[in-house]
Amino acid sequence: MTAKPLCIPPEREVQANGIALLKARGWKVWRRNVGAMVATHNGKSRMFRAAEPGQSDCWGITPDGRHFELEFKRFACRPTPKQLEWLKSMNTPQTPAFWVDCEECLELIAEVIERGGRVIYLEDGDFDLVG
Repeated sequence: MTAKPLCIPPEREVQANGIALLKARGWKVWRRNVGAMVATHNGKSRMFRAAEPGQSDCWGITPDGRHFELEFKRFACRPTPKQLEWLKSMNTPQTPAFWVDCEECLELIAEVIERGGRVIYLEDGDFDLVG
């Protein structure tokens, strides 16, 4: 008998469920389109860049009024070096910036942040929650 492969949801599903979870907790959340595309207008090709390379997928306001940055990843995947650089540069006690790869992780992080907790980055790009 062959074992069924584990079904890992795509990043867009993790993101959609995560946004719904945060909104249900009273967080305001917006998606950010990051990337570039080439379009032609009046016979001329132009490059359109949306946001800066590495910017997080989402941003918003916590229930206590703090800005936050959030990168969603597929389960067991990690942010790119540019994404980690962005998150680390944005992360302060007043502006939590973090990444998640599952809803359970997001729920735990949201609880800590709602209590005034902080995100502390480690050397390898993982982070601890304090508070």
